[in-house]
Amino acid sequence: MLGDPPPPEALLHAPPTIRKHRLHGMEHGGAVMPVKLHKILCATDLSNDSNRVVPYGLALARAFEAKLPVAHCLDLTPLSYGELFPHVSPDRVREMVRQAEERIRCLVGETDVRWEPLIVSGSASLAIAQAIDEQVVDLVITSTRSRPGLRRMILGSVTETILHSTSAPVLAIRNPEHEFLGPDARSLFLRRILVGCDFSADSEAAVAYGLSLARRFDAELHLFHSLEPTIYRYLNVTTGTLADDIERAVEQTVRQKLSGIVPGDKHPWCRVKSAFANGAPHTQIVKYAQREAIDLIIVGRRGQRLIEKLLVGSTADRVLRQASSPVLVVQSA
Repeated sequence: MLGDPPPPEALLHAPPTIRKHRLHGMEHGGAVMPVKLHKILCATDLSNDSNRVVPYGLALARAFEAKLPVAHCLDLTPLSYGELFPHVSPDRVREMVRQAEERIRCLVGETDVRWEPLIVSGSASLAIAQAIDEQVVDLVITSTRSRPGLRRMILGSVTETILHSTSAPVLAIRNPEHEFLGPDARSLFLRRILVGCDFSADSEAAVAYGLSLARRFDAELHLFHSLEPTIYRYLNVTTGTLADDIERAVEQTVRQKLSGIVPGDKHPWCRVKSAFANGAPHTQIVKYAQREAIDLIIVGRRGQRLIEKLLVGSTADRVLRQASSPVLVVQSA
């Protein structure tokens, strides 16, 4: 075990604080530093879908020789505010913690990985975000599931809330998914990695992660950019020729920038493909990932205008909701 569990009283009060996390694998002096994961946190609500993050956590912790806290949040709200349960006794909390830890031990099984159960309470997204902050982890692994219509747009998901509450990289596993676990569920089988490139600072961080992981797992790296239709298309039909010229010039510039991200003489060990498409970035990323059987999608956590972020979400949010492959979201240091 990595440490003793908190006393029951500590589970009843957990104000969230957010710190900037260390970020490994970033460019330094023109070189790409290898990704180093010292501590990986798995977050599960102990449902069948959510529990699928645990094998990923074990495999990644084994590959990087990292510590692995497996976190679960106890929701005490119904017990605290219901008429039949005006308060939660410490004995009751201790029993709930014991049961959760036992279920996590069954999930983990016999392993050589250094791991510990980590039980918190409160709002799942905020309590897990605080645990991430306190543990100072290098990677968070969580699951995501679909929410229909307006409920998804307004409330989002626990994964999306965690994504916007911590600076740590977040790996989201979705069901169904394109697996990159080995047949024995103990090793990783990364063959093709897709990085969404929009040339922002967060996108550069995503490229650095992609390069490092591609090198470590001998994977093929796909650099992808999607160009949304220019506004000239909607001004006047008589500007069609001008719009064509502008789009061709922009496309040529984008292709040159993509090809210059990973010069062949600097990274001869990395098999790189560049791809370009027209359309909404999240839609094109998901389509490309399906067509090319991508094992892992990496995107930057790029900000949007406030109203768009609240009601629709960023490109990263939308890729999380729609992609069948696991998605890793990172941001620049």
